[in-house]
Amino acid sequence: MTSRRPTPPYETIVISDFPTEEPVRPLIRASLVSALTPPPPQKFLREQCYRVRREVFCDEQGFSVDLEIDTIDPTATHVLLRLATAERTAAGTLRIYRSASDEYTIGRVALLKTFRAHGLGRALMRAAHAWIVADASARVERGVAGDLHLHLQASASGGAQELKGAQAEAARVMAAGAEEAVSGATVSVKLGSQVPRMGFYARFGYAPEGELYLDEGAPHMYMRTHLPLDTQSTITAE
Repeated sequence: MTSRRPTPPYETIVISDFPTEEPVRPLIRASLVSALTPPPPQKFLREQCYRVRREVFCDEQGFSVDLEIDTIDPTATHVLLRLATAERTAAGTLRIYRSASDEYTIGRVALLKTFRAHGLGRALMRAAHAWIVADASARVERGVAGDLHLHLQASASGGAQELKGAQAEAARVMAAGAEEAVSGATVSVKLGSQVPRMGFYARFGYAPEGELYLDEGAPHMYMRTHLPLDTQSTITAE
């Protein structure tokens, strides 16, 4: 068994270009900017994620370089773990995306060999879980607001008195706080683990699901956990 070494100072960065809030530049200016300035921070940070993945999955484990970056990556949320040193060395990464059924999935979890057994893999997973909980909680809160809006609209057709009562009920629910709406709720998170790594994910509550499957010849198993929602969670995407 590999002994655990001290965890070095690190930082985790959440990267997502979808959706983007950057204004669209005029075409002429855009061409000048791309020619005269370095890559945008989001693109640069995402490329650091890709470099870690290529080194781990392609160079070390022999997976296909051509298949490593896929159609999920452009709209996925990426988490990058870097050492908190002057060089800001990229050490690990993973990606998060929602499937067609609106389920959160973690994938492409990679940590450079040099930095293993330092507790950085745990830090990477904790950062991913924190982002998922914050994102899911915010989406639930927006859903609650939408339900209240429909309630008011439906009551309006019944007359002013019913509308007034609906408004009072809406105010009562809002005053109770969105925390009540997610009390006891959980969010499901799925991942596909290489069989030798299943023990690592089990520490975070992941349990096997379904049958073994092959990914480029390597045996994998789907695993799932449920994270409690927390409306107090906050996270900043850089």
